[in-house]
Amino acid sequence: MGYRLGSEILNLKNKVELLSSAVNLGTIQLPPQGNPIILMADRPTTGGYPIIGQVALVDIPLIAQLRPQDQVIFKLISLNDAQLLLKKRNKQIRRLKEAIALKYE
Repeated sequence: MGYRLGSEILNLKNKVELLSSAVNLGTIQLPPQGNPIILMADRPTTGGYPIIGQVALVDIPLIAQLRPQDQVIFKLISLNDAQLLLKKRNKQIRRLKEAIALKYE
């Protein structure tokens, strides 16, 4: 469902009740206990915790391979940069598939 991050407890300045809203792959929610959760493939479709960030889709495979005690560092990027990184990764994967196909023809 998701990865709960161990960190210093994060507290919201204003604690408010939220209505459930749609959540996406990579949404970072902050439950009342203060440890963020990165939602993964088996996430629910809606959530009621505050959303504090979003992991770029290109980085989801890296998050999925984390082991306990691995460190995660977040960096603010624009939506445009996230899309460009994903396009670049998809191009690399296409090239690898083409190279593999050539080898086994």
